[in-house]
Amino acid sequence: MIGIGNNILMKTTGVPIPTGPWVTNTSIISGLGDVGDSSAPTVFYIGADMYLITGEYNIAMKGFKWNGTSWVADTGIISGLTYYTLVSTPTAFYMGADLYLVTGYSNGTFRGHKWNGTSWVLQGTSSGTLYDTIVGGLGDIGSYSSISVMDIGGSYYAITGEQTGAWTGWLWNGTYWVDDTGIIAGIDASGINSSPETFYIGSDLYFIGMESAGFNNFKKWNGSTWISDTNIGLGLITTEPKPITIFYIGESDLYMIGGNASGTFYGYKY
Repeated sequence: MIGIGNNILMKTTGVPIPTGPWVTNTSIISGLGDVGDSSAPTVFYIGADMYLITGEYNIAMKGFKWNGTSWVADTGIISGLTYYTLVSTPTAFYMGADLYLVTGYSNGTFRGHKWNGTSWVLQGTSSGTLYDTIVGGLGDIGSYSSISVMDIGGSYYAITGEQTGAWTGWLWNGTYWVDDTGIIAGIDASGINSSPETFYIGSDLYFIGMESAGFNNFKKWNGSTWISDTNIGLGLITTEPKPITIFYIGESDLYMIGGNASGTFYGYKY
């Protein structure tokens, strides 16, 4: 497996590709419990170890490590994180070998951290004037910001959501994020509190969009725009709330974990 982008684990050649549909799976949320209001998970790998960090209403985030059958609390994986304001929505992703955590907040800004091998190191906050950080250029996009980052052919793109439901596209220019409307071409309008998730199945890139009322976009990237793909949403309860994180265990088992307003989680396997 190769870690790419936001919770994306690219399939290796010759490995069976999951075909769906999504099926409710409670085992994948074992051990998470209730973390407080507005749970918001992100799952990522460090080497062979899989971790989950979840945001919540009361600023601080919580960390977990997968032991093969359940999530167990892990304070080490949140070491060094600094918090900004209420309702944290974290997203972990790789740029090359570097692991970042970018967190959206209720005030519409983002805070970025970089993993140094033992703890997270603050990179900056998007409300500031420093552009040479992982959140440089993002600014304040509106209340309740969230982000998904993807690698397309070696270029890094991001899609952000926020309270009014607007989607915004971004391209990483090597130093900071710049507006890119092309990466949101074809994505349908959203209701309030839009939240994006992108992921690969084989070489195909998919987008699932959410809002407070549930899922609102099931899309596939055709190289220049997002096109409708209802198959990627089969089996999902469309009224499930956002946000979600999608990830592989092994090389062919694809899972989804979602958060909700009450602070608990729901799970699916594709």
